[in-house]
Amino acid sequence: SKTEPNQTEPKFFLFLFCQGVSRSATLAIAYLMKTEKLSLEAAFSRLRAVRPVIRPNLNFLRQLAQFEEELVPLESGGSRCEWVTITGSVDGGRYQVPRFIADSLELRAQYRL
Repeated sequence: SKTEPNQTEPKFFLFLFCQGVSRSATLAIAYLMKTEKLSLEAAFSRLRAVRPVIRPNLNFLRQLAQFEEELVPLESGGSRCEWVTITGSVDGGRYQVPRFIADSLELRAQYRL
């Protein structure tokens, strides 16, 4: 069918994936960062408050940190997500994670670190 001239097309689509734990959580966090002008940590916390099972994988978190840098340059007074290296309690591996995850025993357990 044809679109009438006064009708508008959708401006965006939001794709949600089955489990809503990693990919869709990453997209939702990025959306909050962009539209609400939130830091990565604040957007993560806001989403986690309504969906506690979120667990974006560490590579997605790195991409979100890069996105945060693009949205809020340091010159404009923005803050950056601080990353730290921790030793995993399960496998003894070394992981780079955002400080807000490293500082939370609950999040470390959720990420199995």
